Amino acid sequence: NMIAPGSTATTISAGWDMSAFSELARDRVFGVLDGLQPRRAEAWEIATLTLFLASDEARAVNGAIITADSGMTAF
Repeated sequence: NMIAPGSTATTISAGWDMSAFSELARDRVFGVLDGLQPRRAEAWEIATLTLFLASDEARAVNGAIITADSGMTAF
């Protein structure tokens, strides 16, 4: 199994200045999501998915690529 995380909030990405994107660019990228709430995942969210896949509860999950990107690939 594999986890394909999207943008994740970490101490490294905390200082990124997202204001550099113009309003038009943000509208083009996020406007097509129609109701989805794009955001960075928290590190603990990826960690809990990892723990689940490592547990016996995931024994029926085999060869899966699990995307954890807050819906960014949905469009």
